[in-house]
Amino acid sequence: MKSPLIKSVMLIFLLLTSAISLFAGETGKIAGYIVDKSTGEPLIGANVILEGTYFGAATDLDGYYYILNVPPGKHRMIVSSMGYNKTIIQDIIVNVDRTTTIDVQLSTESITLDEEVVVTAQKPLVIKDLTSSSSTVTAEEITMMPVENMHQVVNIQAGVVDGHFRGGRGGEVSYLVDGISVNDAYDGGVSIQVENNSIRQLEVISGTFNAEYGNAMSGVVNIVTKDAGQNYSGSATAYLGKFYSNDNLFPALSEMTNGKSADVQFSFDGPTKIIRNLGFFVSGRYVQEDGYFYGKRVYNMSDTNPFLPTGDGEFVSMSASERQSVNGKLTYQGPNWKASWNTIYDNNENIYYDHGMSWAPDGIMDHFRTNLLNSFQISLIPNQNSFASIKLAYNKSDYFGYLYEDEFDPRYLNPRTGLANSNYTFRQGGQQTSRYDRHTYTSIAQMSFEYQVSKEHKIKMGVEGSKYDIYNHGKDI
Repeated sequence: MKSPLIKSVMLIFLLLTSAISLFAGETGKIAGYIVDKSTGEPLIGANVILEGTYFGAATDLDGYYYILNVPPGKHRMIVSSMGYNKTIIQDIIVNVDRTTTIDVQLSTESITLDEEVVVTAQKPLVIKDLTSSSSTVTAEEITMMPVENMHQVVNIQAGVVDGHFRGGRGGEVSYLVDGISVNDAYDGGVSIQVENNSIRQLEVISGTFNAEYGNAMSGVVNIVTKDAGQNYSGSATAYLGKFYSNDNLFPALSEMTNGKSADVQFSFDGPTKIIRNLGFFVSGRYVQEDGYFYGKRVYNMSDTNPFLPTGDGEFVSMSASERQSVNGKLTYQGPNWKASWNTIYDNNENIYYDHGMSWAPDGIMDHFRTNLLNSFQISLIPNQNSFASIKLAYNKSDYFGYLYEDEFDPRYLNPRTGLANSNYTFRQGGQQTSRYDRHTYTSIAQMSFEYQVSKEHKIKMGVEGSKYDIYNHGKDI
């Protein structure tokens, strides 16, 4: 029989190895060799620093170095060694859960000229540590794409069709924001939308993902949000537009007052002057659309006789939508630790087209969705070889729909009012009388640890706890 001590050790090991669930990566790694350009000999003790950060390393006896926990995106690296010219490598692209290899050759320093050597990093044709069907989209690439939201970015990736990965169900895709799962436990769908101007890097994994994505069945969408920059920067855009079509195809869109849309968004980030090393990022967006499906008010809701319509004949939007979103993030970067607080809020109101009510469009109900994600993360870097993090998050999602907020509102009519006389005619009045109220409140706590054992081997382990509060109620009046 095994002793109690051995049983306890085995239990702890099983808990640590089996609990790695949805611990999505948020950072990457830079590694390589520093050698003498003329002789090819390794340089021992050469200094490697990422400009504008506390990240750095020194080469070992083989001239090898590595830097863990590097935020994704473009970086500028400074390499220096006594007796050699300082070399700057710019445009180094770091991807989540990937190793960017940067080998550097240093030239002997001239006695009469002290100069810097600037080199632009080249993207490798083959990524050696890529073991899955994965694609990475950077913030710069998203800016150049003809897309309006993160779902459109995902849908243009290989293997994805309308949110379905490799033919799987929509609820089988794991969505993560800064390593935190944002799937709705009720149906498996994504509960919150991150605006494009808040995304630093988006990774889409459509097959053969690692054990750290244990709950994923079809694919993984891993989003890393932006942090504060070293200098103040910002952007603002506004779009105004209109849907237009032939009246025979989409009624009312030929009129200039119908089918309008507006999209306004902004972002701003930089350091705070109150606390040193504390930075902020804030973004917002407002989107409003009348939609391109319109109905004609032939009947009012109270009409019952199909031969005696009382409507004014005006066109009414039957697919209007409105959305507001805000993202705020505070980040403190210390020499050996980093803390961040991130909140994302979005509020949505929609009307969904019902072809049967095209002649009585006022009776369509409204649908509301409100989401709030709050997350706090702290990362510890005790030494060059190890990295630990603690994450706490609370995700609040509310969904409700109705025609009138009060279910006893006297404006509600008999549910049979205006019903069509056959399956081939429109309704002659009446209302949609169904209503629903649903919410999912999720609390998540994570702890993870990474240790670089050698040049080729790294250990990752972690534990996660989740608590769900789910409520669902719906009825027809």
